[in-house]
Amino acid sequence: MKILYVTNKPIYPIVDGGCFAMDSFLRSLITCSEVKTIAVSTYKHPFEKSYYPARIVQLTDPSSHFIDTKPTVFSFLKSFFKNESYNVARFYSESFLNLLINDINTTTYDFVIFESAFLLIYTEKIREVFKGKIILRAPNVEYKIWEDYFHFSTSYFKKKLFKYLAIQLKKFEIENVSKVDMVCVITENDKLHFSENGIKCPISVIPFGIEQKTNRFPSLPKQTLFFLGAYNWKPNHDAALFLVNQVLPELTKIYPDIELHLAGSFMPLEINTFASKNIKIHGKVDSSIDFMEKHGILVAPIFSGSGVRIKIIEALSIGVPVVASTIAMQGIPISSVLLADAKQEFIDQICHIFNNPNSIEQYQKNAMQTIQNEFSFDVISTKLKALLDGM
Repeated sequence: MKILYVTNKPIYPIVDGGCFAMDSFLRSLITCSEVKTIAVSTYKHPFEKSYYPARIVQLTDPSSHFIDTKPTVFSFLKSFFKNESYNVARFYSESFLNLLINDINTTTYDFVIFESAFLLIYTEKIREVFKGKIILRAPNVEYKIWEDYFHFSTSYFKKKLFKYLAIQLKKFEIENVSKVDMVCVITENDKLHFSENGIKCPISVIPFGIEQKTNRFPSLPKQTLFFLGAYNWKPNHDAALFLVNQVLPELTKIYPDIELHLAGSFMPLEINTFASKNIKIHGKVDSSIDFMEKHGILVAPIFSGSGVRIKIIEALSIGVPVVASTIAMQGIPISSVLLADAKQEFIDQICHIFNNPNSIEQYQKNAMQTIQNEFSFDVISTKLKALLDGM
């Protein structure tokens, strides 16, 4: 079978969880089909073919088209008066549409897979020339992210703006998801969100695959914890601030030498200003796995967003202890971690690990076994092939 996989940003370099998930999905796709990739290139995510692994280039012939998605007052007002979703309208380009149509007209594809609901703005035009199946791969429910921004914002202006954007995006997302032949989500929670909103097309849960890198537990530095993520995603930025402003001050009263390590891409200057005896700033790291193995406990106070927290999956795959919120654990069995949903709960769980390091061994064993059973490339590739063959 032949597949055209259209992504809302270049997959490589892997700069955030979205890229990691797309890389995993693509690697699963190429085990069961012939794939070509076309990416939207933006000012935030430029396309550079040299970042693509040689095998991926050979197998998928990657290309891109630049779309200027940079927010402007004029473009916002244009969408406002047209009563359309501004988040989605930024991704529309006639020249990109023509590129897709030309490619579809010259190649016989069985499937077109759109990465993220933003690209569904092209569905109706693609239907006019494409007779195969159109699939949406939804890494999350997009409107839910903006609803969470609205609920958690303390600024009156931002609350108004986020509420408007969420309403418009939800209207577009629900209406257009219903027009595809299949939706592939990452978690059961996301499947439920779509189903509750009346989506009638089939919805399948296909997690991302990950390679098991070790069968041994990492050594845990004394009184050390970390947070790792892309800071251009607001829930990650908020999580770092929660740790710095609310959790760490209480922990330093108990453990004066405790260290919180903050790492990840797109780190704002605000975060850098927190560097101190107890807070170590790393910025972007070359290898998330190497970083996790050396910096103790992953603490993930994520209170908004949908989809799967990929850094948690990575940590669990190598036996790193995790203290995480219920929202952070969407799509991941909670038996693998210590749960916390409030400031004092995070403090208590971290103290429990510091004071009883041997007690977490069962969590580590459960975590590594869970990854092998549910998130290995073999398991995900088999699920994906069965899904495509059955359509």
